[in-house]
Amino acid sequence: MSFLNGVLAPVLAVTAMVSVGAVRPLDEAPQKPETASYFQTVSIAAPATEVWSALTEKAIADEYHLAPMAADITEPGQLISFGSPERRVIRGAVLSIVEDEALEHSFRVIGGPEIDSIVRWRIEGAGPTTLVHLEHRGFSGQSPEYGALMNGWPVVLQRLKQTLETS
Repeated sequence: MSFLNGVLAPVLAVTAMVSVGAVRPLDEAPQKPETASYFQTVSIAAPATEVWSALTEKAIADEYHLAPMAADITEPGQLISFGSPERRVIRGAVLSIVEDEALEHSFRVIGGPEIDSIVRWRIEGAGPTTLVHLEHRGFSGQSPEYGALMNGWPVVLQRLKQTLETS
């Protein structure tokens, strides 16, 4: 018995030190902050190249976007912002670009929570009609920004559609 106590005592002591503060029931997952996502798809009667230009060129985006773009979107890593020159309201960085197909960038409301969410535009062109898929993910579903975005993105997409279909 003393042999087993001599062998097991150090193992039990180490196990107890490692486990302190980290014990939870096996069926309980670690707590993660609640995040929310927004998805919308719109069909636009315009070719994919025109939709791409509308998403990445300041002159066109300013016709439909709720906050003007600071500059054309051209390359991964580029810092982007939206709002007037005197008062930028959104900032981010381009994460990826696949011309005429997809654009992904980070998105942070200036003065809002210090959380970068992600906006992903995906374009599916089929001749004269294009499907535009918008996904905005990674922000708190409880935040005021989420409520504003839930109301703002449908307006942006409707104005994008009108801009391209009436030009």
